[in-house]
Amino acid sequence: MMTYNERMAEAADNELIKHIEQQELSFAQTEIGTWVSQKKKNNIGDTPQKDEQWVVRLIIKDLGGNLIEDTEQTYTIGHNELPVAVTNALSEMHHGEEVLVLAPWYTAFGQQGKKGVPPYTNVQIEVIAR
Repeated sequence: MMTYNERMAEAADNELIKHIEQQELSFAQTEIGTWVSQKKKNNIGDTPQKDEQWVVRLIIKDLGGNLIEDTEQTYTIGHNELPVAVTNALSEMHHGEEVLVLAPWYTAFGQQGKKGVPPYTNVQIEVIAR
């Protein structure tokens, strides 16, 4: 199973690189394997701190641009309520900022997937910090 997951992770990384090459936005790769593009910047205020509550809107799409989910709710920072890809992006954000995250399955919804997202699915997530 470990070898299978390693091959799936490598395939995910390759798929994201090909997807990025077709985009007009510029993306920076993070240390966890996600790709992030700043859509709306705001350097005012603090970044999220553990146990703070932040209102976050997540617009989740497949790489083809098909909408999977659009939700906005309050999350408690540091309580594992969000996918790793979102937690990582949010840790650097300020209120009012927006980023687009291209997330391989292993930082998004993993081997299990979730409602509307099959297992091992790469996704794009627009993260809006309110």
